[in-house]
Amino acid sequence: MHHLIFSISALLGTEVVTANSMDIGKLEDVICNKDTGKISYLIISAGKHHGDDDRMYAIHHSYFYLNGDDEQLIFDQKIGKENHAFFLDLPDHYDDATVLDYSSFARNVLPMLSIAGHRSDNE
Repeated sequence: MHHLIFSISALLGTEVVTANSMDIGKLEDVICNKDTGKISYLIISAGKHHGDDDRMYAIHHSYFYLNGDDEQLIFDQKIGKENHAFFLDLPDHYDDATVLDYSSFARNVLPMLSIAGHRSDNE
């Protein structure tokens, strides 16, 4: 049975994958707007899987959806809203952390996914 209601805390630590099931990282936090209560950004840790230090990225929620069958968090670049591809503010507990934006994610992580997902016709 599919439930339309879920606990955000249950999603923390969930692996984040692409629509093609390529591993990106994991969900570290969910940032909400105080005034509206709506989700603004997801904090994703990525990098360890791609030979880098683990880095955190604040990415607008429009780039993600939940796969109901596998209960996975799916990142899909095609559905994200580019005009929301930046972040304005993070809670105070991130003051000492380096949290990068979507453009950094697009430069640092997405090319690694393309390389890892490439299959040569010669194989």
